[in-house]
Amino acid sequence: MTPAALSVDEYVGSRIAKRRASLGLSQAALAGRIGVSFQQVQKYETGQNRVACSRLFKIAEALDCLPGDLFPPATWQPSQQRPRVALSECAALLAQIQPAVTKALRTAEAAA
Repeated sequence: MTPAALSVDEYVGSRIAKRRASLGLSQAALAGRIGVSFQQVQKYETGQNRVACSRLFKIAEALDCLPGDLFPPATWQPSQQRPRVALSECAALLAQIQPAVTKALRTAEAAA
């Protein structure tokens, strides 16, 4: 599991915990509503266990919110890994186009 994946799991878990607390529900009460143990709710809230889509849907129903409300916004960056990932993606793309760029430059130089 990547650090970004873990970070998203922790984010979703923290949103579940915040929403649950704002409704005045205990972990046991939420667990009862979604059919799991309170220990499982604890693991979801800490990001220790990843929440399956079907379970997330039940959690959102139990918390009277949309499943998307429990996810990070589109602009969210999970960690400092994000810039490094972007740089490595750019480097990979550059490596793919470099031969074509070199050929085009040589052709242009020969024509000049």
